[in-house]
Amino acid sequence: MPVAPERLAAASGPRPTHRNITTHRNIETHGEIMNMFKQFGDMAKMVQAAPGLIDQANTLAAQSEAYRAQMDAQAVHALTAQPAPGNLEPIAGVDLDRYARIVKGIAAYGYDETKLPVVAGMFGVDPSAWAEAQAGWGARIQADRGVGRRFNELYAVV
Repeated sequence: MPVAPERLAAASGPRPTHRNITTHRNIETHGEIMNMFKQFGDMAKMVQAAPGLIDQANTLAAQSEAYRAQMDAQAVHALTAQPAPGNLEPIAGVDLDRYARIVKGIAAYGYDETKLPVVAGMFGVDPSAWAEAQAGWGARIQADRGVGRRFNELYAVV
């Protein structure tokens, strides 16, 4: 059954007129213009902040360079450090070479540190002397970069 044209128009709501379309486009254009002004304002704020941001970036770059220079100096020192006098003297009869051999000897046991006294015994070091030597050499290696450097050299070749 055909629908009368007036009923069809009433069912679909008011038809847009030329004036409605023009007003909608004006509102859209006005919104775009306002958005553009907001973007200009944001750019102006960014330009005003730029000198401060550049100063911050330059400060961070200078700090980074100073830190890198400090780390380089420490690396050079670690590579060239000499042990303090007396710091290579044996502890409980265990010299640094023997200590490095014992420590590396646990590789055969899957680096199980509980096997250190067993390995020390293979090198003729009794458990009490080993306990003293282990604590002493560990402390010296941590406190004296020269001793640490020398230990690393020995450990690499034994």
